[in-house]
Amino acid sequence: MRLQKPPAFPYQIESQKIYEYISSKTGRFRVFCLTHCFSQKKTADLGIELVDGYSTLQLKNYYVFSWKLANSFWSRYSLVVPPFENFLYQKFQPNAELLGLLNTKYVISPYTIQDPSLKLELKIDDYLIYENLLFQERAFYVSKGKPVGKAEVKELKPGRAKIITDKKASQELVLSEILSPGWRA
Repeated sequence: MRLQKPPAFPYQIESQKIYEYISSKTGRFRVFCLTHCFSQKKTADLGIELVDGYSTLQLKNYYVFSWKLANSFWSRYSLVVPPFENFLYQKFQPNAELLGLLNTKYVISPYTIQDPSLKLELKIDDYLIYENLLFQERAFYVSKGKPVGKAEVKELKPGRAKIITDKKASQELVLSEILSPGWRA
């Protein structure tokens, strides 16, 4: 029996137009490409923030959370999440609500996404750019389980976040980051 070669698939966006389009958007937000189509170096150079970050360091809780983001499961370690092989053979239908909680405003895909909370905004070359209608700011207030307003992010860098808040006893402040042991407020 001969193994079948996987189909050819673009792993990186070659179109400068997509980088320019995302870079032209204002505000702080993240982008999620279903096929890991962005160059991490190029996005870092342009200041485009990705859901899966710029490095290969993975926190276990992000790895488990990513199964929910992609509505898919894999049981082995991979430097990229989801693993490349997974998106070669299946078309992920991402979870807009969870992506929104991670400050994801745009989802990029080479195929149609069915979720009505992801609104098709534009097609550039072979990629579809969706706006996440469930997008949340990087820091936001929650009351009775629902987002009710944003807080101002004054500073955000590795190991430190400075958020300007209003003291509201009936609301919780949510920072759209993966919790890591040792964090304190």
